[in-house]
Amino acid sequence: SLLQGWSEIAVNPPWPGACELYDPLVREHHTSLVASINKIWSDPPYWMVKPERKELKAKAQKVEAWINQKAEAANLKKALYEVAYLACAQPFALMYVGWKQQWAKSREVAYENVETEEIVPTLMEQEPEFSYREQPQVKQELLYNGVEYRVPDSRDVYLYPPDAQDKDTSLAIMERMWLTAEDLLRGVQEQGYDNDKVMELLRFGATHPTSYESSPKEERDLNDGLQPSGEDGYYETFQVIGRLPLIWDDGREKIVTPEYLQDEDFLFMICPQHRIVFKFVATPFPRRPYAKFGMLPVPNRLNGDCVPTLLEALQEEEGEEDRREAAE
Repeated sequence: SLLQGWSEIAVNPPWPGACELYDPLVREHHTSLVASINKIWSDPPYWMVKPERKELKAKAQKVEAWINQKAEAANLKKALYEVAYLACAQPFALMYVGWKQQWAKSREVAYENVETEEIVPTLMEQEPEFSYREQPQVKQELLYNGVEYRVPDSRDVYLYPPDAQDKDTSLAIMERMWLTAEDLLRGVQEQGYDNDKVMELLRFGATHPTSYESSPKEERDLNDGLQPSGEDGYYETFQVIGRLPLIWDDGREKIVTPEYLQDEDFLFMICPQHRIVFKFVATPFPRRPYAKFGMLPVPNRLNGDCVPTLLEALQEEEGEEDRREAAE
């Protein structure tokens, strides 16, 4: 059904019932445009540093090399491709530019002094007059501590209020995140999630079991031919970066939100369906960590034009001509 109207029975087909598939106009132009953009963006340098004075040229070159090495380590190349793909296919695209840490656990055997309970890491450090027993040790190693580039699907990003047209002037920007139980548990260590709230969330259970329901994720997975991979499902959560709402007293005579908390952004992780907030901190970023991209931005609007909107009329006209020719 996905190819209805795109094909016709082939003349002298390679096998019985084969057809000739005509590439739709939107896909053809989108692919060409993304390839052209990616060709420009794919190779460093990603950033260029220009000195204000000639005597600073050598220092600027070192800074430029350092910045590009960091961008390469953070996989900026992949994020730029995703931005180009989505910006050409959807009304806008956002790149999240934040910070992340990745940890790895390792297990080692140490030795505990039976009498003093002192731990020594190796056999060589044991004192002969004492007895020792093996003591398993779990160590955590920091694998990565640096910039994170992430490009969410535009359908998973919302501004509040809904009619806000700029990520910086809106009250808040929200990004939907589909998290598994393992993501939530690991997030206690890696993302600073509240352990008690995460355990409460897990007791409620997944908001979306692993069966196809009417949500953007299920629809995308179904179109890609992906099947559920487990029984626990996943949790529909939102990362919210924005200001606290202004709360009035019962008589609506004064605002009770403390003044020192007003006009300041906070970072929340929430699960609306279970009504649980499992992270609430002052945002560590000086500004909202999203960069907006668009193929053809419309002034004073969040949504702009992209390949599908620009070619919609031509696509319909070409599809109608193909159907008429096939009928003849």
